[in-house]
Amino acid sequence: MSQAAEVEELIAQLRSAAERLRAPELQLGDAAELIAQCAQTASELTGSLEQLVRGAARPATGGPTAAQGRLTGPTQEPLL
Repeated sequence: MSQAAEVEELIAQLRSAAERLRAPELQLGDAAELIAQCAQTASELTGSLEQLVRGAARPATGGPTAAQGRLTGPTQEPLL
C-alpha cells in the first residue's frame, strides 16, 4: 500500500470512529475503547504524514529543494 493510500485509509478509520462516537446508543465503556483506538490511529496517521512529507520534500537529484534554498538564503561573498 502506498504512503498516500495508507494516509487515506487512516483518515477513513477516524471518520468512521467519529460517526460511531455520535451514536446515542453507544455505551460508556465502548466509547472509551473507541477513543483509545482513535488515539492509536491518530498516532499512526501522524507518522504516515511525516513520512509522506519527508518524501515529498526530498529532491530527486539530491540537491536542496526550493524551500531549503529559501531557508538558507543565497551564498554571499566575504567582504574582505
